[in-house]
Amino acid sequence: MSFAENLIDGLDIVYKHSQNNTKAFGDFKDFLVKMANVRKDYAKSMLRMVQEFRQKRICGQSTLYYGTVKDALETYLNALEEDINKDTAITNVLSTSAKVFENDIKELEKQSKGLISDGNKMTKAIESQKDLLKKEKEKFIKLYKEAESATAAVEKAAQDPSTKPNKTQQLTSKKETAIQKAKEADSNYRACVQLTNDRVHDYYTSQQPNLLSQFQAFEETCINTLKDLLNKFGLAYTALPDAANKFVDFTRSKFDAIDADADINTFATTKATNGHMPDDIPIEDANGNVLFEGASNSGTTQTYTTQNTQFTSSATETTTTNAEDNSQPAQDGLEKCNIHVKALYDYTAEAESELTITEGETLVITEKHSSGWWFATNSQGQSGFVPENFVEVI
Repeated sequence: MSFAENLIDGLDIVYKHSQNNTKAFGDFKDFLVKMANVRKDYAKSMLRMVQEFRQKRICGQSTLYYGTVKDALETYLNALEEDINKDTAITNVLSTSAKVFENDIKELEKQSKGLISDGNKMTKAIESQKDLLKKEKEKFIKLYKEAESATAAVEKAAQDPSTKPNKTQQLTSKKETAIQKAKEADSNYRACVQLTNDRVHDYYTSQQPNLLSQFQAFEETCINTLKDLLNKFGLAYTALPDAANKFVDFTRSKFDAIDADADINTFATTKATNGHMPDDIPIEDANGNVLFEGASNSGTTQTYTTQNTQFTSSATETTTTNAEDNSQPAQDGLEKCNIHVKALYDYTAEAESELTITEGETLVITEKHSSGWWFATNSQGQSGFVPENFVEVI
C-alpha cells in the first residue's frame, strides 16, 4: 500500500496530515523543553538540599552524628550527588535533543509547505484548463446556434416571394460567416477537449502520484526523525540501571556497617564526664550551721542547742551553742555563669527539669554542669536544663 495507490484525489487529506505532523512534533518539542526545565530545577534543588545538609548537619562542629552512622550518612550524600549528576546527563540529552528536534521541525515545515505549494499549482493548472474548456464549449455552442439561426433565416427568405434578392444575398453571406465561425469554434473546442484530457490524464497518472510519493517520503522522514529522537533517549536511559546498582553497592556496605555498640562506645568515650555520686547531704541547724557532713550518722539521739533552744536528733550526742557558720561547698562539676547562647536545633523537653527550645532562640545560661547539661532561661522567663551541644555561645 502507498499514498499514490490509496490517496488519489485525497490531496486535501494529505495536506492537512502533513501540517498536523509538524504541529504534533512542535507539541512534543515543547513537552521536551518543559520536562528538561523541570528536571533541571529538580536537580538544582536536590543538590542544594544535599550540600546544605552536609555542611550544616554533618560537617559542622555542632553535628549530632558520629561514628558509623555519620560515615554511612556521608556515603549516602555522596551517592546522592553522583546519582543526581547521572540524571543531569539525561536532562542534558533532553535539552540538546529538543534543540535539534526544533531545527528538524523547521525543515519539515519547509518541506510540507513546498509540497503543498506544488500540489496547489498543479491543481490550479488543471482547474484553469477546465475553465478554458468550459469557455471554448460555451463559445462553440453559441456560434453553432448562431449558424443554425442564420441558415434558418436564409431558408425562410427563399420561401418568401417578397424577399428582395439583395436581402437574400445579405442573409446568405451572414449564414456563411456564422457557419465558418461555428466550424472554427468547433475545431477549437475539440482541440481544448483533447488538451484537457491529456493534462488530466497526466495529472492523475504522473503529477499527482509523484506528489503523493513525495508526501509519503515526507511521512517516512517524520516518523524516522521521531524514531531517532526516542532512540537517543533510550540510549541515555540505559546507563540508569548500572548507576542504580552502583548506588546500592556503594551505600549498602556503609549502611550494613552501622554498629550500635561501636557508636555507643565512641560517644561514651568522647563525651566522658568522669562523674561520680555526690557527697551525702549534710544536716544543718536552723541557722545553716553544719551539724553532720552526711546522713549516715543516724541511729543515735543527739541533743543540741542553738539560740537558747534545745533540740534532739537521732545522731551521735553533741551539743552546739552558737556554732561557727560553715557555708556548704559548691557541688562538684557545677559552674556558675551568666552567658547568652543561641539554640542550634530544636529540642523538646523530656522531663520537668528540662526546657523546650527552638532553633535560633536566644537563651541565658546561669549554670553549666560537667554532665553536658546547662541551666537556661528563655525570653518568657521559663527555665530548665538543655543539652550543651544544642546551643552555641554568642
